[in-house]
Formats: sequence, structure tokens, C-alpha cells
Amino acid sequence: MDIAAVAAITLLVLLTAWWVLKPFWQEPTITAVADLSEQRSLAELYHRRDAVYKSIKDLELDLASGKLSEADSNLQRSQFVAEAADILRRIDRLSQLADEGLETQIDSLLAGFESNGAGTPDPLREEIRLEIRQALAGQEGTGCPQCGYTVDADDAFCRKCGAQLEHQCSACGEAVGAGDLFCAHCGEELAVEATE
Repeated sequence: MDIAAVAAITLLVLLTAWWVLKPFWQEPTITAVADLSEQRSLAELYHRRDAVYKSIKDLELDLASGKLSEADSNLQRSQFVAEAADILRRIDRLSQLADEGLETQIDSLLAGFESNGAGTPDPLREEIRLEIRQALAGQEGTGCPQCGYTVDADDAFCRKCGAQLEHQCSACGEAVGAGDLFCAHCGEELAVEATE
């Protein structure tokens, strides 16, 4: 064997070892940890919000049944409303930060996509943006029950197979009809998008 062949083999072995061991030398991505802690914080805030809403409904029932006087009910209600407002402000702040990070990731992925191909038509670009947003947000589970195609929360029918999609009440999570104005389970007024 000549020296050039030995040098080439040695170089190839060193490059392979470097490639295999490279992940061990890199710093872990702090963004993923921050995203995970933000998701946990948001989930906790949503849980607390739902608990406060339930407490307000229970308070109204206690007032209606005569367990509480109107003065006590008003005092407790104002405390619950203040707590709910604080929780909603915190949810908005965390959601806005998450949305800004998500938009930045989407824009960088789209820029990479557009640089790899010729000009992409706007409808296709928007479809790709939607799919990237859903993938980054971890929403692949929200699919059509018939074909599994990813759908938006306000879609009434699947864009791929045309199957009618169920809607859920934002307050209690129970299924509601497409034409319902109020939830039959909790009485919550439904959003206009879900009723059309």
C-alpha cells in the first residue's frame, strides 16, 4: 500500500469519527427547553383558568340555590373575575411570545423553501405556511376522522375528502353541531366561526 492510500483511509476514518461524535460536543438547544417550559406554563394557566371559570359557575349556582347572600356572592365573584383577568393576561403574553417565535421559524423555513425552488404561487405558499405552522405547533393530531388530513379548527368540512367535521365547545370541550348558537352541555355562546 502506498502512502496516499493510507492517508486517504486515515482521513476517511477521522472524518467518520468526527461526524459520529459531533453531537456529543454540541451544546443542547436551549430553545427547545424554553419552548417546553412555555408549553407547560401555558397548560398550567389554561388549567387554572378553567378552574376559576368553574368556580364562578359554582358561585352562581350557590347564589341561585340560596347558599350565599348576594353581597358574599358579589365579593367572591369580583375576586374570581380579577384572578381570571390576571390569568388571561398571562396566557396572552405567553401565547404572543410563542406566536412570535413560531412566525420566525415559519419565515426561515419558507425562505429556505423559496430559495430552493423558483417562485412559488401565493396559494401554494399559504398552504405550505399552514402546514408548517401546524407541524411546528404539534397539531398533526387534529385531522379528519375519515381520511386523517390535517384540518383547521374552524373547518366545517375536510378539504381532502369532504367529510363533515365535528366542532367542540371552547368552554367545556363537548361536541356541538355546526348550526348551534349555544352549547347544549354548558350553555356557552358559541363562536361565529363554529356556527357557520
